[in-house]
Amino acid sequence: MISIRDTREVKTAQFASQLPLTKITAEYPVQSSIERLDEATKEAAKALLAQQAQEQAAELAGTAAAKPAAEDAQGIDAGLVNVRKGFDRIFCPESVGSVLHALPQIVGGGIQAIGSGLGGFLQSPANWLHCLVEGVPVLENIVQPFADVINGIGSAIGSIFNGVGKACDDFGGAVESLCNGDVGGFFGGLGDAAGDAVGGAVDAVSDAVGSVGDAIGDIFSGW
Repeated sequence: MISIRDTREVKTAQFASQLPLTKITAEYPVQSSIERLDEATKEAAKALLAQQAQEQAAELAGTAAAKPAAEDAQGIDAGLVNVRKGFDRIFCPESVGSVLHALPQIVGGGIQAIGSGLGGFLQSPANWLHCLVEGVPVLENIVQPFADVINGIGSAIGSIFNGVGKACDDFGGAVESLCNGDVGGFFGGLGDAAGDAVGGAVDAVSDAVGSVGDAIGDIFSGW
């Protein structure tokens, strides 16, 4: 004889078999092996995402450090090229004007190379540090503004010395033009020298102001 209790159990089993697995596990306190497998998969996915985030942060840090290093390397190379050309003008002179051109060219090239090296010495570690703390709560709001300011100082130094190096070469070229009787070339060279010097100063101010803006933005980022 089938009791009312047996009938209810059969109907309950039939009803449960028709429900989706997600509905069963959500409405009934049953910890199945499928649930445990799903939790393990989620944990593994979280660990993988965390590892990928760390690798991406390290890659960004390396890229950020390499960019200013490449820019500063160009400034160093340009300065050394001016020094070499200056000595070539002295030891293989084409005229008196060529020798006079060489003197400011050598001095300016040395200043340009040293200044670019100093700028890179500040910029590269600052950018690396900036990316290193990216995404770390509180710490990024403290460290990144400091890194922004240091990066701006390095960039400004590089811009100033690059402008000085170019201006010295232009001035030497103006003197050489005058010695060769080219008055127009003389005044044109002076204009180029002034333009390069002012341009370097403007770039330096722009770099400094930009770094301050970046620092303020990083202080309040994530709030």
